[in-house]
Amino acid sequence: MGNDHYSANKLVCALAVACAATNAHCVESDFPVIRVGLVSMGSHERLKLTSEGDFGVCDPRSPEFFGWWKANTNAMVIAEGDQVRVGDKLYPAVYFSSSGPWIKLMGPKTARRYRGWLHFTARKGKLIAVNELPLEMYLMGVIPCEMPPSWHPEALKAQAIAARTYTIGKIGAFVGQGYDVDDTTRCHTYKGVDAEDPRSSEAVRVTSNQIIMYAGRPIEALYATVSGGVTADASESFNGSGLPYLRSIRDLDAKGRPYAAESKHYYWTKEYTAQQLSAALSKRGRLGGLQQLMVEGKGPSGRVLSVRAVGDAGELNFTGQDLRRLLGPDAIRSALFHIQRTEVGWKFAGKGWGHGVGMCQAGANGRANSGQTYDQILKAYYTGVEIIRVAGSPIELSSRSSRVDRRKFSKDWRDGDRGK
Repeated sequence: MGNDHYSANKLVCALAVACAATNAHCVESDFPVIRVGLVSMGSHERLKLTSEGDFGVCDPRSPEFFGWWKANTNAMVIAEGDQVRVGDKLYPAVYFSSSGPWIKLMGPKTARRYRGWLHFTARKGKLIAVNELPLEMYLMGVIPCEMPPSWHPEALKAQAIAARTYTIGKIGAFVGQGYDVDDTTRCHTYKGVDAEDPRSSEAVRVTSNQIIMYAGRPIEALYATVSGGVTADASESFNGSGLPYLRSIRDLDAKGRPYAAESKHYYWTKEYTAQQLSAALSKRGRLGGLQQLMVEGKGPSGRVLSVRAVGDAGELNFTGQDLRRLLGPDAIRSALFHIQRTEVGWKFAGKGWGHGVGMCQAGANGRANSGQTYDQILKAYYTGVEIIRVAGSPIELSSRSSRVDRRKFSKDWRDGDRGK
């Protein structure tokens, strides 16, 4: 992706105007930001940074940048105990800002470009890297990782609103680590600028600030890859009482055809020998050689709730989700399966991929291709909800309404000879 994309993107332009506030030298940012822990970069003692524009480093306790680098040169940040070294000085924390649209963070194996600011602290000789940026910019780096940008624009819009709403609910989950969300599948896969696509960014832009509400609060907007023709009740997958807007629905069109039928992941099978299953299941307790494997209970959507394993040395019981975790969620792709005895062991045959709760992503694309709009898609998967546009930032509705004062490095600051 080139700079033409970025300059053309209306969302980026709008946010740039919002950030370029009042000060000709140190642009002030006093608005809610999402703090993304860059966990997928790994844990390292030192990291390099660069940018296509001049960039600088600041101590959050001071109003001035204490160092700057010219475009396309490298800066180094190093962890020493619980402090961060930049040049010949130690700080409890530092943040980097660029006069350009992004900063590139380079580790031993991974290098990625990020919008906004890069904030560093240290713990026990390892750096903690956090990308601080407006929520809408964050979503631009999320949506292409969660849904193919080639899918229908209405599906991409539904995905953007679901991801925005889900993020609001996640804020605060990692407060002890110094960030709101991380960049892995525990929250959303996030790969910064390098993941962005004009089609996904447009979906973020046109749905800006829209979230899904139920009874006056943002919902837990769960979604899964493929529902298998029927979504799961929340109680089936998360062993709870469920939520009124996360109910099982038949994900079928007027002719009874699944909206996700075109997905290559709609059907799946996995076979095991008796020895393979005995070894895997015995990790949970005494079982011995597996003799019987039986589904004992199913939920409202037909997903497996309980499985009983009988061996020559004992008996074990599993929930459907426990069995998925034990055997691997990419092997047993959903709890919507049945078990068949074979000559050498057992065969699992199922439909769908993921926990199945909430929006089916493949189904959302199928619904969009059939003519449904993004709000129709969302209201089909989340029962009894409303979609609203929040004035200001949706982060204000979260458990941690953070207004962060961050200066943006500018050419004027550099030309004023205020750095080294």
